[in-house]
Amino acid sequence: IINDIKRYVYEGEKLSYALEVHKNHFNVLTRSIIYSGEISSNLNLAFKQLVKHNKIMNEFKKKLKSTLLIPIITLILFIIIFFGLLILIIPRFEAFFNSIDKNALSKSTKLILKLSKLIRSKKVLYVSTGLLTVLIILKNINIEMIKIYKYKILLNIPVISNFLFLIYTARFLQKLDLLLTSGLHITKSIEVIIESTQNLTLRDEIKKILNKMNSGHNLSLSISQSQIFNSEELFALIKVGESSGNLIFSINQASEIYQNKVYNNINKFIFLVQPLILIILGLLISGLII
Repeated sequence: IINDIKRYVYEGEKLSYALEVHKNHFNVLTRSIIYSGEISSNLNLAFKQLVKHNKIMNEFKKKLKSTLLIPIITLILFIIIFFGLLILIIPRFEAFFNSIDKNALSKSTKLILKLSKLIRSKKVLYVSTGLLTVLIILKNINIEMIKIYKYKILLNIPVISNFLFLIYTARFLQKLDLLLTSGLHITKSIEVIIESTQNLTLRDEIKKILNKMNSGHNLSLSISQSQIFNSEELFALIKVGESSGNLIFSINQASEIYQNKVYNNINKFIFLVQPLILIILGLLISGLII
């Protein structure tokens, strides 16, 4: 690929054209930045901006993965312990509890014994296997309607939706900051973002913003009417940038603010989820004792 790009450049073609030939390996964001650098005769700056953007995005993804790793491991351990108690430990005490007068057992103990029997029943096994099979099939089938429906479900769950909105906003602002800094016009920048966005629900939402801007609205007003990006803080930041004629600086500041918001929300989640899991396990065990 590199040799082929080199050949195109030696033959007098622009680098952006050579990258366009290999667009399966170079995303639209990269190609647009290079093209902008060629138009402005500042290709060196374009490369620096790409390196900076990729570094920020890699750090963003790395931090997301590392901070989410602890609660994910904790949750997996909780599930293993929870079902281990219900499937392996509680049945050993079942004969003992059955020998006792049922009226002497507390409601919590009866509930846990029933839950243990239910989980060990064949019906639950069949239903769980069926659901797992359906999920695996749906994950491997590339149907746009399924993807859209999945994202719509996630975006209607209160806590998860707020977190996803922050991530989507942060990534949108990071891309917009890069494209505007490279010299692309605001509407062209948003067109590039739409083309580079794989999330269909998010892509449709950004298209709505672009349509409003093409009909004469400015960026701040278009974003304020969005279902995902309609933050008063973001509206104010962009409005200030538009009024002062320094929109790029405002977008850059907003990008950093929303990155920090994502990190802060993850830290809050970690702080809350671990004690919550311990409380649930404690209630499960105390239900047998009391």
